Amino acid sequence: MGYPDVKQGHIVPATYLKAWTIGGKLVMRLVSAKDASYPKSPKKVGTRNRAYRRTRPGTGEKIDDVEASLQALEDRVSPLLHAFVERPEWPLPTEKKKKLAEFFAMQALRGADGQAWLEKLTRDFHAKIGLKRPIDTDKLTMMLKLSRSVTAWLCSMQWLLLEFDAPLLTTSDEPVVIWPLDANSRKATDLAPHFEFQPLLEIQIPVSPRLAIVMTWVHDSDKRFPGNRDLAATLNALVIGQADHEWYHRPGVDDIPRASGSVGPISPQLMPGYGPFVVEHSKLRKTAMAYVLKTLNRPLDDTTIEVAVIKEAQT
Repeated sequence: MGYPDVKQGHIVPATYLKAWTIGGKLVMRLVSAKDASYPKSPKKVGTRNRAYRRTRPGTGEKIDDVEASLQALEDRVSPLLHAFVERPEWPLPTEKKKKLAEFFAMQALRGADGQAWLEKLTRDFHAKIGLKRPIDTDKLTMMLKLSRSVTAWLCSMQWLLLEFDAPLLTTSDEPVVIWPLDANSRKATDLAPHFEFQPLLEIQIPVSPRLAIVMTWVHDSDKRFPGNRDLAATLNALVIGQADHEWYHRPGVDDIPRASGSVGPISPQLMPGYGPFVVEHSKLRKTAMAYVLKTLNRPLDDTTIEVAVIKEAQT
């Protein structure tokens, strides 16, 4: 089977960025140029040269089949994502939540930061067992396998939907923000943590200029909250602060809230009492981790995703 030659692969999908467009354009800002802004099609931003090209171990052939797999995922999720942005259904039915979780999981791994982390893991693995071959196939295979585990992890979490009355939210080429469990506060300039299953308090993901999802380990139903300017400032500070090269906002939005200095996590502001103690004693998290470990050992063609459900009330 032949695959199209992809010179510029998206590390953040155009279908996700569509929510920030007006008339087919969003505003791109470069991390390296604070005051410069560029109206762009989402198809022309968030790309890297040969982002997911790999070398077939047996023949040395260069192939873009992983790019095709990512496109297939985007095609499956796009109708749901766009419908959700237009009119959020909440709480999401499990199957729809699972689809979005799969999309977000891959986004956590496909960006520059996720790829750097996967490359280190792969190089360490090659060195440990003495493999001497290009790492690209093994790295991308690890990405595809881990994406299933991350999907189970994210879909098992409680999701909080933040809804804003105005298009205040930005996004970037690294839109999945992970809050470490042991951090009481962070600066936007702090290095973004790599994805780890155990030590995280919350995950923040802007979904559109008016919507964001915050994930927690509270054993309760998914909830929705009104957003405000302070929450938008925190979300924006972190998603811009961890941008690799670019961040984006909606055209015509000039007064963008963006916190300076240190910020705190969002979930304890919405649910007083939530913090590291709750996470460390969460039955939901422990059950999800068991599913994750099972997923790690499954072959690549096994796409089964199990979601943790705790029936009794968490104490």
